[in-house]
Amino acid sequence: MGRRQRARARARNSVTEHEDSENASNFIDLCKHLGSFGWSNETRLVVKHFPETGRGLCSKNFIPENGVLIRIPFDALITLKTLEEDDVFRNFMQPIIDNLKKQVDFQVLLSIYILFHKHLELSPHKAYIDSIPPEFTNPFFCSKAELMFVPDNILQSILAQNEAIKSGYNLFKRSFDSFKCECCGGSFEEIFKLSDFKWIYFAINSRCVYVNPDAFKEILTNTIFPPLLNNAPNLALAPLLDLLNHSDSAQTCMNLSIPINEIKQTKDKGIPIHYELITKVEYRKYEQVFISYDKHPNQKLLIEYGFFIPDNKHEIFYFTMSDIEAFTSSGKNRHRIFHKNKFKTLREHNFEAQMFVHPIEGFSHNLLVVLYILFKEASHFPNNIKQVAFGSQISLSCVYNEAMSLLHFKIVEYENIVK
Repeated sequence: MGRRQRARARARNSVTEHEDSENASNFIDLCKHLGSFGWSNETRLVVKHFPETGRGLCSKNFIPENGVLIRIPFDALITLKTLEEDDVFRNFMQPIIDNLKKQVDFQVLLSIYILFHKHLELSPHKAYIDSIPPEFTNPFFCSKAELMFVPDNILQSILAQNEAIKSGYNLFKRSFDSFKCECCGGSFEEIFKLSDFKWIYFAINSRCVYVNPDAFKEILTNTIFPPLLNNAPNLALAPLLDLLNHSDSAQTCMNLSIPINEIKQTKDKGIPIHYELITKVEYRKYEQVFISYDKHPNQKLLIEYGFFIPDNKHEIFYFTMSDIEAFTSSGKNRHRIFHKNKFKTLREHNFEAQMFVHPIEGFSHNLLVVLYILFKEASHFPNNIKQVAFGSQISLSCVYNEAMSLLHFKIVEYENIVK
C-alpha cells in the first residue's frame, strides 16, 4: 500500500472512529434515559456505523426467528399519554385549546411538543432529542435550483408535504399570535422557527412507530388533546428503537405486551406495559438488525424517509396523469389528437390513481385502461369507461406497445435529469 493509499485509509478510519464514538455516546445516553423507566438491554443491542446504511444497531446475541428485537417500557415512548401527563405542556396549550377543536393533525401536535421541549434547558426528553439527526435527505429539502430537476410525480408529493407543514404551522402561529415565552420573552416564531418545525416534522415522519389508539382509551382519563385532533393519535416516538434501519428483507411486527382489552385490569395491578418489536427472520451475532416500514417502493422511501434501496424487491414505478399528457404530446404522438374530454373523464373516475409498472407483474390495470381510452377509444366522450375497465370483451393487451413506449419515454426523461 502506497503513502497516498495509507493516508486515505487513515482518513476513512478516522471518520469511522469519530462516527462510532459519537454514536456510542448518544447510545449510552439513550440507554440511561430508558433505564430510568426500568428498561434493560435484554437483547444486548449495540450501535455501530455500517458502510451501507450509516448508524444502525446489531446484537451481541443470536436473534432467532420470531424473537424479540427490542422491548421498551410503554411509558418511555413519546405518545399521546406523554403529552397528557406533561403538566408544563398542558399549561402551555391551555389558552388555545378551545380555538382548535378538530383542527390539529397529531403529527403537527407532536412536532410542537418536541420543539417545546427542545427549548427547555432541563427537558426529560433531552437524550432523545439529541439523538435525532440534525438534517434529513428527503427531496423536500432540495434547493430551488435542485427542484427544477425533480420529476413531476415527486414534485407533487413535495408540494403536498409543504402544504401540510405550512398549514399545521400557521394554525399554531395564529393561535399563539400574542405569545411571549416566560423564560426568555421570545415570540412563537422565535421559539418555534418554521425551519425547526420542518426538521422535526420530518424527524417524526421518518422515525415514528404505530400504536393502536384504542390503547389510550384504556390508559387515560381526563384528556384535553383528543378533542383538538382531526385524526387518530396513533404515532409514537420510540427512543433507541428508531435507530433501527429499514430493509426490504426485514419482516417485523409490533405489539403491546398486554392485550388492549386487559390493560385496565393490569394497570390496576401495577403490571407495566411494554412495546415489543418482533422479527420474523433470524440475525447472527453482530449482523445489523433491521425493521420493516412496510413493502414500500423506492419512490415512497425517498419521499417519506430520504433514502432508497438498490434492487428493492418491492419496487414499483408510478406514473401520473401529467406523465401521460407529456407522453401524448411527444414524438409520433404529437401528430395525434387527444381530446381534453378524455383526460377529464379519466380524472373524474379516478383512474389516475394506481398507474404503475411492477418489474414482475407488469403494467397495472388502471394504466392500461387509461392508455386504451386515449389510444383506442374513438369517441371523444367515452361513456363506456366501466365496460373498458371491468368488462371481459375488451382485451387491454392491445395497448402493450403504448405502455412500453410510455415506460421508455420516462426512462429517457430520468436519464436526462441525471445528466
